[in-house]
Amino acid sequence: MRAPLVLLFALAGPAVAQPVGETPRMTAPQGYRQMKPEQRDGDWATTEWRTTSQEERLLRMIGRGGAVVAPTAYRDAMELSPLRRCTVGPIREGRDNGYPYALWAASCRSADAAAQLEETWTKAIQGREALYVVHKAFAYNPYDADVTRWVAYLGRVQLCDPRLPDRPCRR
Repeated sequence: MRAPLVLLFALAGPAVAQPVGETPRMTAPQGYRQMKPEQRDGDWATTEWRTTSQEERLLRMIGRGGAVVAPTAYRDAMELSPLRRCTVGPIREGRDNGYPYALWAASCRSADAAAQLEETWTKAIQGREALYVVHKAFAYNPYDADVTRWVAYLGRVQLCDPRLPDRPCRR
């Protein structure tokens, strides 16, 4: 009886589900915990992870419909938002796995002058189906090692689509 079960599992393929469409490739690092199930607000779906200290957060936002804009347009809108005052510093932009992207740093405060400063690093990727945004935020002024680590992390975030031969999902 055991042999047929082992054979059945072997034939079933890998235990990890493979993407079937346009997919952002990222994982939350060790020490981060998902806060709640994915939240939806209009065209946007957001997943948030935080450290136990709550001083660091990682967001994955997927915008569909009218939210699909060029990554640089999303970045520029962040700087012009009336709800938050942000100073944005572009880091790099171009194409990654065939998709346009932009990576930038920003220092932001809400419109309330007494609000705490938030330091952020963001990568936005314009897909065919959605705009994918990965946003790393610190509630403190991060150390240079933190910045180096997170810019490298965001550099590895990638969009792929196994339906398109020129946009493979790398393992």
